[in-house]
Amino acid sequence: MSTSFRESIDRLLNTEMDRMEFLKVCGVGILAAIGVSGVLKALAGAQPKKPTAPTQGPGAYGGKPFGG
Repeated sequence: MSTSFRESIDRLLNTEMDRMEFLKVCGVGILAAIGVSGVLKALAGAQPKKPTAPTQGPGAYGGKPFGG
């Protein structure tokens, strides 16, 4: 690793910050490491898929309108 990179890491680790600032720094670091597109793909894949209802033919129960 280069010396400037090590110095910036040391400076970051020695900086006092509260919990909110720490979470922001971690979030930016994760986005930089994974990339925005990777995060969006992971979030899109984490959503549960809706089950599809089977289509009913005209002879199936409930295939005709009420009273018909």
